[in-house]
Amino acid sequence: MQHAAAIAVALAATLLSGCSYAQILPTGSAVQPVTVPPAGDCRNLGVVTGKGGGGFGEMVANESLIEYATNDALNKAGERGATHLVLMAPTLGSTSQGTTTSATLSGVAYRCAGASAPASAEASAPAWGSATGAAPAGAPGVLATVKAATQARSAPDQSAPARFDLAPGTRVRASPTATRGFRKVWTEDGRTGLVEEAALELQAP
Repeated sequence: MQHAAAIAVALAATLLSGCSYAQILPTGSAVQPVTVPPAGDCRNLGVVTGKGGGGFGEMVANESLIEYATNDALNKAGERGATHLVLMAPTLGSTSQGTTTSATLSGVAYRCAGASAPASAEASAPAWGSATGAAPAGAPGVLATVKAATQARSAPDQSAPARFDLAPGTRVRASPTATRGFRKVWTEDGRTGLVEEAALELQAP
Protein backbone atom coordinates (compact mmCIF):
# COMPACT_ATOMS: atom_id res chain seq x y z
CA MET A 1 0.00 0.00 0.00
CA GLN A 2 2.74 2.47 1.00
CA HIS A 3 4.81 1.44 -2.03
CA ALA A 4 1.85 2.10 -4.34
CA ALA A 5 1.27 5.50 -2.76
CA ALA A 6 4.92 6.41 -3.22
CA ILE A 7 4.74 5.45 -6.89
CA ALA A 8 1.61 7.56 -7.33
CA VAL A 9 3.28 10.59 -5.76
CA ALA A 10 6.39 10.16 -7.90
CA LEU A 11 4.27 9.82 -11.04
CA ALA A 12 2.29 12.96 -10.20
CA ALA A 13 5.51 14.90 -9.59
CA THR A 14 6.87 13.75 -12.96
CA LEU A 15 3.72 14.77 -14.79
CA LEU A 16 3.48 18.14 -13.09
CA SER A 17 7.14 18.89 -13.79
CA GLY A 18 6.12 19.57 -17.39
CA CYS A 19 3.82 22.37 -16.25
CA SER A 20 4.71 26.01 -15.67
CA TYR A 21 3.72 27.50 -12.31
CA ALA A 22 5.98 30.57 -12.28
CA GLN A 23 6.51 32.46 -9.04
CA ILE A 24 7.45 36.12 -9.11
CA LEU A 25 11.22 36.68 -8.99
CA PRO A 26 13.11 39.71 -7.65
CA THR A 27 13.58 41.13 -11.15
CA GLY A 28 9.91 40.55 -12.02
CA SER A 29 8.59 42.13 -8.83
CA ALA A 30 10.38 45.38 -9.73
CA VAL A 31 8.45 45.69 -13.02
CA GLN A 32 5.32 47.84 -12.89
CA PRO A 33 2.35 46.09 -14.58
CA VAL A 34 0.17 48.64 -16.44
CA THR A 35 -2.62 48.57 -19.01
CA VAL A 36 -1.56 51.58 -21.11
CA PRO A 37 1.91 52.54 -22.39
CA PRO A 38 3.81 54.64 -19.83
CA ALA A 39 4.35 58.33 -20.55
CA GLY A 40 7.74 60.01 -20.65
CA ASP A 41 11.12 58.96 -22.00
CA CYS A 42 10.49 55.23 -22.42
CA ARG A 43 12.06 52.68 -24.76
CA ASN A 44 10.07 49.78 -26.19
CA LEU A 45 11.89 46.52 -25.38
CA GLY A 46 9.53 44.30 -27.34
CA VAL A 47 6.83 41.75 -26.58
CA VAL A 48 7.20 39.14 -23.85
CA THR A 49 4.89 36.17 -23.36
CA GLY A 50 4.21 34.40 -20.09
CA LYS A 51 2.58 31.01 -19.65
CA GLY A 52 1.02 29.25 -16.70
CA GLY A 53 -0.10 25.63 -16.50
CA GLY A 54 0.06 23.05 -19.26
CA GLY A 55 -0.10 19.28 -18.97
CA PHE A 56 -2.16 18.73 -15.85
CA GLY A 57 -3.12 22.40 -15.56
CA GLU A 58 -6.80 21.43 -15.27
CA MET A 59 -6.00 20.68 -11.61
CA VAL A 60 -5.38 24.42 -11.06
CA ALA A 61 -7.98 27.23 -10.86
CA ASN A 62 -8.16 29.55 -13.88
CA GLU A 63 -7.33 32.55 -11.68
CA SER A 64 -4.13 30.85 -10.53
CA LEU A 65 -3.17 29.94 -14.11
CA ILE A 66 -3.52 33.61 -15.09
CA GLU A 67 -1.46 34.65 -12.06
CA TYR A 68 1.34 32.23 -13.04
CA ALA A 69 1.27 33.53 -16.63
CA THR A 70 1.47 37.11 -15.32
CA ASN A 71 4.40 36.24 -13.08
CA ASP A 72 6.19 34.56 -15.98
CA ALA A 73 5.69 37.63 -18.21
CA LEU A 74 6.88 40.02 -15.48
CA ASN A 75 9.96 37.85 -14.84
CA LYS A 76 10.84 37.86 -18.54
CA ALA A 77 10.33 41.63 -18.75
CA GLY A 78 12.60 42.06 -15.74
CA GLU A 79 15.29 39.98 -17.41
CA ARG A 80 15.28 42.52 -20.25
CA GLY A 81 15.72 45.41 -17.82
CA ALA A 82 12.15 46.67 -18.17
CA THR A 83 10.57 49.05 -15.69
CA HIS A 84 7.00 48.67 -17.03
CA LEU A 85 4.97 45.96 -18.75
CA VAL A 86 1.78 46.81 -20.64
CA LEU A 87 -0.36 43.73 -20.09
CA MET A 88 -2.73 42.34 -22.71
CA ALA A 89 -5.77 40.17 -22.02
CA PRO A 90 -4.90 36.58 -21.08
CA THR A 91 -5.82 33.61 -23.26
CA LEU A 92 -6.94 30.32 -21.71
CA GLY A 93 -5.99 27.06 -23.39
CA SER A 94 -8.31 24.07 -23.10
CA THR A 95 -8.67 20.45 -24.12
CA SER A 96 -11.22 19.10 -26.58
CA GLN A 97 -13.45 18.42 -23.57
CA GLY A 98 -13.40 22.14 -22.70
CA THR A 99 -11.21 21.77 -19.60
CA THR A 100 -8.85 24.71 -19.07
CA THR A 101 -5.22 23.61 -18.79
CA SER A 102 -3.16 26.75 -19.32
CA ALA A 103 -3.12 30.53 -19.55
CA THR A 104 -0.99 32.66 -21.86
CA LEU A 105 -0.44 36.38 -21.37
CA SER A 106 1.57 38.75 -23.53
CA GLY A 107 2.74 42.26 -22.87
CA VAL A 108 4.98 44.99 -24.23
CA ALA A 109 8.01 45.74 -22.06
CA TYR A 110 9.27 49.31 -21.60
CA ARG A 111 12.28 50.81 -19.89
CA CYS A 112 11.60 54.36 -18.77
CA ALA A 113 14.24 56.94 -17.92
CA GLY A 114 14.20 57.99 -14.31
CA ALA A 115 12.70 54.70 -13.14
CA SER A 116 14.80 52.19 -11.26
CA ALA A 117 15.99 49.14 -13.14
CA PRO A 118 14.77 45.82 -11.68
CA ALA A 119 18.07 44.97 -10.02
CA SER A 120 18.49 48.33 -8.28
CA ALA A 121 14.82 48.51 -7.35
CA GLU A 122 15.02 45.15 -5.66
CA ALA A 123 18.21 46.14 -3.91
CA SER A 124 16.32 49.02 -2.34
CA ALA A 125 13.34 46.90 -1.32
CA PRO A 126 12.00 47.96 2.07
CA ALA A 127 13.63 46.66 5.23
CA TRP A 128 12.38 49.23 7.72
CA GLY A 129 11.58 48.79 11.38
CA SER A 130 7.86 48.52 12.13
CA ALA A 131 8.31 50.23 15.45
CA THR A 132 9.64 53.49 14.02
CA GLY A 133 8.51 53.27 10.42
CA ALA A 134 11.93 54.50 9.34
CA ALA A 135 12.94 53.41 5.85
CA PRO A 136 16.48 52.83 4.63
CA ALA A 137 17.99 55.32 2.23
CA GLY A 138 16.68 54.80 -1.29
CA ALA A 139 13.64 52.72 -0.25
CA PRO A 140 10.89 53.07 -2.86
CA GLY A 141 7.71 55.04 -2.40
CA VAL A 142 6.14 56.60 0.66
CA LEU A 143 5.22 55.04 3.96
CA ALA A 144 1.58 53.96 4.20
CA THR A 145 -0.74 51.94 6.41
CA VAL A 146 -3.48 49.61 5.17
CA LYS A 147 -6.81 51.03 6.41
CA ALA A 148 -9.03 48.02 5.64
CA ALA A 149 -8.47 44.41 4.63
CA THR A 150 -7.57 44.32 0.96
CA GLN A 151 -5.71 42.32 -1.67
CA ALA A 152 -2.58 43.18 -3.61
CA ARG A 153 -3.15 42.41 -7.28
CA SER A 154 -0.94 41.74 -10.29
CA ALA A 155 -2.35 44.66 -12.33
CA PRO A 156 -4.25 47.91 -11.61
CA ASP A 157 -7.67 46.32 -11.97
CA GLN A 158 -10.09 44.72 -9.51
CA SER A 159 -10.43 41.72 -11.83
CA ALA A 160 -6.65 41.10 -11.93
CA PRO A 161 -5.35 38.03 -10.06
CA ALA A 162 -4.67 38.60 -6.35
CA ARG A 163 -1.09 38.04 -5.20
CA PHE A 164 -1.60 38.22 -1.44
CA ASP A 165 -3.88 39.59 1.29
CA LEU A 166 -3.13 42.64 3.43
CA ALA A 167 -4.60 43.01 6.91
CA PRO A 168 -5.65 46.35 8.45
CA GLY A 169 -2.73 48.12 10.11
CA THR A 170 -0.09 46.55 7.84
CA ARG A 171 2.74 48.99 7.11
CA VAL A 172 3.88 49.14 3.49
CA ARG A 173 5.72 51.39 1.09
CA ALA A 174 3.53 52.77 -1.72
CA SER A 175 4.48 54.24 -5.09
CA PRO A 176 4.40 58.06 -5.16
CA THR A 177 1.74 58.10 -7.89
CA ALA A 178 -1.35 56.04 -8.67
CA THR A 179 -2.27 54.18 -11.86
CA ARG A 180 -6.03 53.87 -12.46
CA GLY A 181 -6.67 54.26 -8.75
CA PHE A 182 -4.04 51.70 -7.69
CA ARG A 183 -0.62 52.13 -6.11
CA LYS A 184 2.21 49.63 -6.18
CA VAL A 185 3.19 48.59 -2.66
CA TRP A 186 6.21 46.90 -1.14
CA THR A 187 5.78 44.88 2.06
CA GLU A 188 8.38 44.41 4.81
CA ASP A 189 8.96 40.82 3.68
CA GLY A 190 9.74 41.88 0.10
CA ARG A 191 6.42 41.17 -1.65
CA THR A 192 4.98 43.59 -4.20
CA GLY A 193 1.57 44.13 -5.73
CA LEU A 194 -0.98 46.77 -6.66
CA VAL A 195 -3.48 47.97 -4.05
CA GLU A 196 -6.45 50.28 -4.40
CA GLU A 197 -5.42 53.77 -3.29
CA ALA A 198 -8.58 54.08 -1.16
CA ALA A 199 -7.37 51.20 1.03
CA LEU A 200 -4.17 53.04 1.98
CA GLU A 201 -3.48 55.85 4.43
CA LEU A 202 -0.41 57.66 3.17
CA GLN A 203 1.90 59.31 5.67
CA ALA A 204 3.78 62.53 5.20
CA PRO A 205 7.40 62.06 4.01
